[in-house]
Amino acid sequence: MCLLCGKTFTQKGNLHRHMRVHAGIKPFQCKICGKTFSQKCSLQDHLNLHSGDKPHKCNYCDMVFAHKPVLRKHLKQLHGKNSFDNAHCGKTFTQKKNLNRHIRGHMGIRPFQCSVCLKTFTAKSTLQDHLNIHSGDRPYKCHCCDMDFKHKSALKKHLNSVHGRSGGDKSGLDITKVTIDYD
Repeated sequence: MCLLCGKTFTQKGNLHRHMRVHAGIKPFQCKICGKTFSQKCSLQDHLNLHSGDKPHKCNYCDMVFAHKPVLRKHLKQLHGKNSFDNAHCGKTFTQKKNLNRHIRGHMGIRPFQCSVCLKTFTAKSTLQDHLNIHSGDRPYKCHCCDMDFKHKSALKKHLNSVHGRSGGDKSGLDITKVTIDYD
């Protein structure tokens, strides 16, 4: 835990990097404009300004951002969501359980095992999805053309490539309003 601001860290190296902020040590310099940063990830985010890249995408809408802190603010203000960051790789999650599953992947912890082929997974839901391979079940239905799929990811790919929209977007459906007159 940082004694200056109270922020906690799971790894000692992350605390040491954090202390550079309080000490004013900025060893990372932008070669384009000369601005300096205490964290390498801050420099990387800054470089997005120069390149125009916006690598941080909102999982709830089509907004993209050059800076992760701006994405975090967007998630909180617009969608009422907190964000959970992996200090090791910088990936952001909107649910703590997804961050924990991701961290298990980094650590090689795969506690969920298929009883048929013995393949292991970091999440129970991924194992359950995998079991469709063995059972032949196709529980993921396309709402546009009635095709069905074994995996949610295959349905999402289908919706995007065939129907040109994401899994949750039903805006392209032709809906006719029917009015019944009971005179």
